[in-house]
Amino acid sequence: MLGMPDLIVCMPSGIYHALFIEMKTSKGKLSENQVACHALLESAGYCVKVCRSFDEFMNAINTYLEY
Repeated sequence: MLGMPDLIVCMPSGIYHALFIEMKTSKGKLSENQVACHALLESAGYCVKVCRSFDEFMNAINTYLEY
């Protein structure tokens, strides 16, 4: 599927089945395919995060695993 996020944590946490992470630069924008794919994943019960730095990435994973 076009627009799939870059990384997946295949472990359920709280109400979510898994965590999908899209890595972007500070100025990077999501494509239309990415927006559509992320919405589809979220509607299916997955957590989707867009991270623009290593700190955001680590925070997303830590928060997800603590949920």
